[in-house]
Amino acid sequence: MTQDMINCVGCRLTGVKTPFCQFLCKIRQCALGRKVVTCGDCTEMTSCSKLSEIISNNPDAKRRLEGK
Repeated sequence: MTQDMINCVGCRLTGVKTPFCQFLCKIRQCALGRKVVTCGDCTEMTSCSKLSEIISNNPDAKRRLEGK
């Protein structure tokens, strides 16, 4: 990993991404494929097996995605 690779501005913003987020993150790739900004915009969010790995350990993440 180089310095250029760790200047990520976040997956939802235009700008620098880490190679993981840009190409390998299965959650981000799914959102891009479904043409949604975040998983919170996806109609299948509550039943998503990819996302459940994250929200089962972090209830705040789920609330934020739901906009609560």
